[in-house]
Amino acid sequence: AVVSTQSTGEGSGFANPRDGATVTVSWVMHHMDRELEKRTVEFTLGDGSAHGIVQGVEIALLKMNKGETAKVTVKAKYAYGNVGNADLAVPGMADLTYTLTLEKMEQPKYKYEMDGPEKIKFAEQVKEMPLCFTLITCKPDLTNQNKIAK
Repeated sequence: AVVSTQSTGEGSGFANPRDGATVTVSWVMHHMDRELEKRTVEFTLGDGSAHGIVQGVEIALLKMNKGETAKVTVKAKYAYGNVGNADLAVPGMADLTYTLTLEKMEQPKYKYEMDGPEKIKFAEQVKEMPLCFTLITCKPDLTNQNKIAK
């Protein structure tokens, strides 16, 4: 499993945040028995790496409800990988344990719910996003490169 999650406190409602939701999350990160980071951050799901948030945390948040607290174990591949993070004293290939609390969540509007100016703003944001964001891997699209090379 990419991440394993054990809920320690119930949230409210039935909706899980989806990609593009604005969330406020608090966490305490541990490696073995050492506390490495305590933090509260607001960000848009799918854009976590720009805020120093590991992929495994984003995956776990997609399964949580507003107000829920969960103990989450993130495998090294979905945390800081082989390199680790010297600033946080995370060694390479370290599995990390987080106690996450999804404090707030605002779902993005579906396109059919948007008015004209909102659709334009959304299109501009999409143009600025990386070419891909997936939960498992990000594979380059070589189809256009092959056409250009010919």
